[in-house]
Amino acid sequence: MAIQHVIFHIPDWIAVGLASGDLRRVGGVIMRADNGRVVAWLRDLTTIATPIELFNALGVATKTAIALASGGTLLTLALAAASLVDIRNRVQRLSTQIETLRAELRAEFEQDRDAEFISSLRTANMVLTSSNADTRRDNALNAINRLYKVQENFISNYEKLRDSNQVLGAHYLNRAMYAATSCARCYLEIGETRSARQSLHDDLKRLNPHITGIVTALMGKHPALFFHKNIERGDVERFIVVQNWLEPRGLMDLIESLREDFWNEEVQQTGLFGQINRLRGSAPRTLQERVDELPEHLTLAELIIENYQRLQSFEMETLYLMQANLAFDDWQALATDDMLQEAKSGVALIELDVPVNLSEFVV
Repeated sequence: MAIQHVIFHIPDWIAVGLASGDLRRVGGVIMRADNGRVVAWLRDLTTIATPIELFNALGVATKTAIALASGGTLLTLALAAASLVDIRNRVQRLSTQIETLRAELRAEFEQDRDAEFISSLRTANMVLTSSNADTRRDNALNAINRLYKVQENFISNYEKLRDSNQVLGAHYLNRAMYAATSCARCYLEIGETRSARQSLHDDLKRLNPHITGIVTALMGKHPALFFHKNIERGDVERFIVVQNWLEPRGLMDLIESLREDFWNEEVQQTGLFGQINRLRGSAPRTLQERVDELPEHLTLAELIIENYQRLQSFEMETLYLMQANLAFDDWQALATDDMLQEAKSGVALIELDVPVNLSEFVV
């Protein structure tokens, strides 16, 4: 097993490696860009949102960092930090965001789904903290099955809306990823690391087409509008990052794929992006109105991608536990919330002396 060192800040060599491209981050995992070997694990304080300063230290552009820190509730950076109580608190905060939508959109969102999810999390937590060891595993498996049904409902709700309302669709998919995290955490609590890994693997495979689909939809039918002269440079850079996540390619190849719409009169005359404007109560009529709402679409896309990558890093986390033959309790103990609070940094970096090859996992 690789020797682990825990520090409570982001060291310069990580920041420099991410900036140069020698390293890359996938959720809470820092990897070598050339061979995918894991060099360090991130762990954040569960009681606060990821601060902008941490995103910046991890090489995230400032505008994206602001969007991620303020645009919605993210999963934790580590599965070890994602307690069921923390997940329940985050889902409750997600529920309050629905109240900020216009009445007609709130009416479309099935808020009973959140109540069911929160109730299932509360039940699962009660089961896992029970002192009755004889029935703990069976009751935990029943709780996991209930959480799987919650996830199924969220995906079903998304599928009904995916072609008509990407805003609410994003809300449902985020909740599906929270449900996936909850199931994996329950398996870890009863000592079934392999089942936790398999659960995450299956959920990622199932969610992938939905995640890529909604991100593509949020970019619009004619994403060439993101190169409009009134779009700020920082937002163009954000758009390029999102496009490279959807399909890695060079800048010229991306431009070539969009050129047919650069002087397309239909693009300038047709209202293409109505989802965000529904929150304002009016359909977009002018080109400038449509351009003005593009950064909000970017924020939704970035939030979805960040959560999906954190879910990917959770699977890598379980693979590491299996490969290192490390008990989940011992893994958690390396950097607890109490340690993070005492360090006043809000983040821990678990550094490995020897980079680890998780050959079963491919991002």
